[in-house]
Amino acid sequence: MHNIEYNTEIPPAAGAQDEEEEAPEVAAAGRDHRLTCTVTEQKETPDGLQDEPCGRVCKEGFAGLCELHYKEYLVQLINVNNIDPIDTMNEDYILPVLLREKKEVPARQIGESDADYIERLRQYMKNEIHLQQRDGRGVLQGMCEVIL
Repeated sequence: MHNIEYNTEIPPAAGAQDEEEEAPEVAAAGRDHRLTCTVTEQKETPDGLQDEPCGRVCKEGFAGLCELHYKEYLVQLINVNNIDPIDTMNEDYILPVLLREKKEVPARQIGESDADYIERLRQYMKNEIHLQQRDGRGVLQGMCEVIL
């Protein structure tokens, strides 16, 4: 739809000499799907906040990230490329947004196909619920959180 490239494979080790060389954590995991996410997070400890690796288990096809950090990566791509997520939403996502925003849910018309109804809901949302502008950090505020 938007032709935006995104990563699904575990990246090679930084500075690896050989294309076949894997990151140490990948090699240590033996590709048994027990690879853990290495994104640095601030974690609360008895000594205060400390920067530590995330440590959650990575899923296959998530570019060496845990589910949480992969979703953050995808949302960042959505924001950077100014993609309105409404174009990918189905009825299961649209209806809760309309209810949350206290908007009247348009009734399905007699004989209206699923595809036509969803397209009408999308257009209604575009007219009634506007994405907020980017904040000073370049982050979209608004509906992107819905797709998580």
